[in-house]
Amino acid sequence: MCTESHFLGKSVFALATVFVASLPLQAELVGAPVGDDTAFLQKKLDSGARRIVLPRRSRPYSVESLALRSNTELVLEEGVIIEARKGSFVDRFATLLTLRETTNAVVRGLGAGATIRMHRGDYRKPPYAASEYRHAFNLLGVRQVTLENLTISSSGGDGVYVGAVKRNCVWRDCENLTVRNCRIEDNNRQAISVISAKGLRVENCRLLRTDGALPMAGVDFEPNDPGQRLDDCLFRGCEISGNAHEGVFFATGNLKARSAPVSIRFEDCRLSGNGTSAVNVTPSASVRPEDAVGGRVEFVRCTFDCSDGERGVFVERKTSCGYRVVFTDCTLVEPTDDWKGHVAVELGVGTPGEPFADGFTFDRFTVHQPRLRPWCRLERENYSRVRPCDWRGRVTRVAPDGTQTEDLDAAWCAKAFPPPPDETLPRIAGDFSKAAVVDPHPGEMRPLSPFAVRMHGRFVFFAARAGRVVFRYRYDRMPDYPNEFPKLSLSLLDLGGRMLRAFEPQACSSEDRTLVCDVPSSGFYRLASEASAYAALTFLASDAPFAIDTSAERLEAVYSSGSLRFHVPAGRRAGFFLSNDPGECVNVTVSDSSGCIRLDLADFSDVLRREQLPASKADGFWRVDFAKSAKSRLRKFHFHLIGVAGCLFPDPERGWRF
Repeated sequence: MCTESHFLGKSVFALATVFVASLPLQAELVGAPVGDDTAFLQKKLDSGARRIVLPRRSRPYSVESLALRSNTELVLEEGVIIEARKGSFVDRFATLLTLRETTNAVVRGLGAGATIRMHRGDYRKPPYAASEYRHAFNLLGVRQVTLENLTISSSGGDGVYVGAVKRNCVWRDCENLTVRNCRIEDNNRQAISVISAKGLRVENCRLLRTDGALPMAGVDFEPNDPGQRLDDCLFRGCEISGNAHEGVFFATGNLKARSAPVSIRFEDCRLSGNGTSAVNVTPSASVRPEDAVGGRVEFVRCTFDCSDGERGVFVERKTSCGYRVVFTDCTLVEPTDDWKGHVAVELGVGTPGEPFADGFTFDRFTVHQPRLRPWCRLERENYSRVRPCDWRGRVTRVAPDGTQTEDLDAAWCAKAFPPPPDETLPRIAGDFSKAAVVDPHPGEMRPLSPFAVRMHGRFVFFAARAGRVVFRYRYDRMPDYPNEFPKLSLSLLDLGGRMLRAFEPQACSSEDRTLVCDVPSSGFYRLASEASAYAALTFLASDAPFAIDTSAERLEAVYSSGSLRFHVPAGRRAGFFLSNDPGECVNVTVSDSSGCIRLDLADFSDVLRREQLPASKADGFWRVDFAKSAKSRLRKFHFHLIGVAGCLFPDPERGWRF
């Protein structure tokens, strides 16, 4: 029975092949109507012709969304432009050219100037809603598809989206997809997003100047489901330059140990001028070491030119159990002047126990420096006890003042990544069952020091009785992102983390708003915010004692100055981590309960500062003041307490003692 079904399938395919072969080999487009070529062109694409040729004409082919069928070759003669129709694509998920489960299809340009073009600038202002979609090419579960000799530009999302379709609970990903000799530039999210692919070939392409919606990378590998895969993906001879954030970004946290192993290779590629990093390997904080996807990612004979000041390779939250990342015969060029505190390879990590950046090989990796200096270091907070131990290879630093070579092994790891020095000062949540509330103004609405908190926010408040607790707040876009329209999610929880209420998501606004929390009894409660990187939440006033909680999440304050208090018991030693972006300065002063200044940092600018303050002689509230430096703008900084409970009070008279 199985044999007969297989034979029948082959027979049907043979008949279909004969039918297609009998159709005209070419259908030329002439006399298309002015203004909107969508229906005319789609009719030709649906005609069954194996080859559709678009002749050059004085104006672009103006279209809305098009779909390309199987067994079709779309040819753009030299200078032909297919352009998104002005005023269309208001739907945030609309795409220009979609190939859905398409087989044996080609989109090819002849000569120079064959272009697929959208209008990215239009989609970043009303009436268009903010979106990271509106792709130029939307490829979903395709087979044997080629994009060749094209310029793909100015999409509202990705130049090329390589995605999947789910059929009978199984993902059908893109197989044997080739993108060759293409210039993919000025797109809003990525030049290429790879969600699920097997047998992907990207050859001699230029992936340039992505800017708009995060991650803003040249290439982003980001599966959405453990059943998807990144198998046999090769980028050869490509230039990846001028993208606002990352050159190549690995965000593979949705793949698990049960997923197909990762297999990605870059050969003879050049990465330069990418705003944040040439390469960012950040699988995910949520991946347990034993559940990390396996496999291998390779960079062979690649050049990372960081002359514009971007980071070279940033690695974070990747365990040695997961796929190995290997650099072979690669070269990294540092800037000739100051590098704003960066080094060639930087490691970041978050909370204790979180998997560290491990499982790397730098084999014949050469770093060209203006002078001999460190090539690898930890970035920002680092208090994880899980240390890297599986780095291998040989790194050579070349500078006018000499050459040095290091062999990477377990001994090198132990020296390069020593245990954190602040082990005696852990993060502390505080025992709220023993907290003594200080509130000389019960029930009175009082102003708070206005600290704007970006992304994840964790807050605690005390309700003196059952009923309403009222806050005034603002949720507004950051000035750097005027065309983003993210929403805020706020949740009310008890101290144990049980959800009491999820508030309706709120859009950005420069107006003040009121938040009312109805609580069932007296006691402590939590507020949790989930917000975009493009906006910030500021609590402006409260009628109850209120705190920003940094015991689990660091405070990321933006465009903020003011005072915060924290409780230090007698005899206890407090400390903090402080960091900001290189080149951005902030003045920081810490005073004890008597008003004596214990720390004074003027024009602070560093990716990491650890401070351990002297032990407190008396129980009381200490104060930290943040102020703008005269040397630079004050955009953002990060801060959290250690050694004492991580509650920061923005009201100078309210709070609680532990």
